[in-house]
Amino acid sequence: MNILYVIRDMSFVEPLGIMFLSAIAKQDGHKSSLSVTNEENIFLKIEREQPDMICLSFLSVDRGYFKILAEKIKNRYPDIVIAVGGPHATFDAEEVRVWPVDVVIQGEGEWSFRDILRAVDAGQTYDRIENVSTQQTMNPLRRLIEPLDLLPHPDRALVYFPGGHLARLNVKTFMTSRGCAYRCAYCFNSKYKEIYKGNGRTIRRFSVDYIIEEIEQVKADYGLDFVRFGDDVFVYKVDEWLLEFKEKYSKRIGLPFYCLCQVNQITPELIFNLRSAGCHSIGISIETANETLRREVLMRPMSTQTILDAFKNIHEAGIYTYANAMVGLPNATIEDEIQTIELSAECKSIYPSFSVFTPFRGTMLGEKCFKQGLIDGDYPTHTTRRSILNCFSKKQKDIQLNIVYLGMFAVRFPFIKRLILEYLIYIRPNPVFFLAWYFLKNYVSAKYIWPISISFMAKIRLAVRSLAYELCGRLSWGLLLKRK
Repeated sequence: MNILYVIRDMSFVEPLGIMFLSAIAKQDGHKSSLSVTNEENIFLKIEREQPDMICLSFLSVDRGYFKILAEKIKNRYPDIVIAVGGPHATFDAEEVRVWPVDVVIQGEGEWSFRDILRAVDAGQTYDRIENVSTQQTMNPLRRLIEPLDLLPHPDRALVYFPGGHLARLNVKTFMTSRGCAYRCAYCFNSKYKEIYKGNGRTIRRFSVDYIIEEIEQVKADYGLDFVRFGDDVFVYKVDEWLLEFKEKYSKRIGLPFYCLCQVNQITPELIFNLRSAGCHSIGISIETANETLRREVLMRPMSTQTILDAFKNIHEAGIYTYANAMVGLPNATIEDEIQTIELSAECKSIYPSFSVFTPFRGTMLGEKCFKQGLIDGDYPTHTTRRSILNCFSKKQKDIQLNIVYLGMFAVRFPFIKRLILEYLIYIRPNPVFFLAWYFLKNYVSAKYIWPISISFMAKIRLAVRSLAYELCGRLSWGLLLKRK
């Protein structure tokens, strides 16, 4: 069977979810191909590949886009099986299953996807497969996969195709675990724990040997000199897994890596072991300077001193930091946003990042916003666009957006911080602010956080690709609507 996997965009991070599905399908002898709709005409791709099944994977920000896409595909190719998965399908299957699609896969989908393929091959129904919803049925979830080593390694060939930008990129992404121990109000993990209650442990790890073998294989087949670990939280404490990882990774891989950590878990001992393994940079969240908002709204009960101590410990070990903060939290004031910039400056991160709070259905804070009538419109479409909360005026939303664009400058260049905070954030957002933000964030990330060591012309091509996505990615609605 020919299977076409469809995603909307693919910048610098591999779509590991569909890569796992493709690996499962290939174990049973199926063929895989990929369509990135922001980069090509999907209907020409369908004509060329002649798929028997099309798999759509998307986030909630792309829900409207993929609904229209599913309608157009089904109208034009009624005999092709359309399967839908990903975060939005997991948390709003009731909505998605009434779209013109054949099957919706919720949650951890590898074994269910395998069963669907076998059912289609045998001409059987898939209405009773666990994790699967159709227009007629909604089935319960199966137990979470454990041990994770039962899974094949992700199908890298699906995205590292000849001439593709990810194949040439020296930075490649790996996952060492699934699940997260925290219940942050803005994140899907709380809902994920809820829907999987009684169906296994949500937090699981691949063995160190599984990860090392995968990295060794990718290094041999495609080349890499920097590793990006994409886990929600890479490590929680110094345990047997971390000690084994430190020993084997440093000896057998020996490459610098990036990972994500939680402020509450940072200790000198943990950072020492990460640095000894080869850690080059760490992503860590500040969220907001307002402790009440952190504790009561975000469910992040960490003190400001804990945040400052964490950054101090990381920097003293010679590790760069990517610090993320949010603006536009429900009922936050402009003074709160300015104080968040000040806290970011105190943390002395090399890459201070700011984004607009994005409320999603299924998350605790997102549901609260919807129930309280704080939402203008439906789903958000981007985390660096204006807030969709109606508790803010247009002027406040403009200021928030300016902080996204100019906050990094205020932190990195103290001599212009006063100009930014007292004047620039109050004028209308404009292309100059956007382009300045775009170039600075890409320069800092490529130099310090996940260093990109490719040719000058390749860097130019990547920059053009990234800018095209930032400027035009969301404009592909028009292209989609025009395709008959």
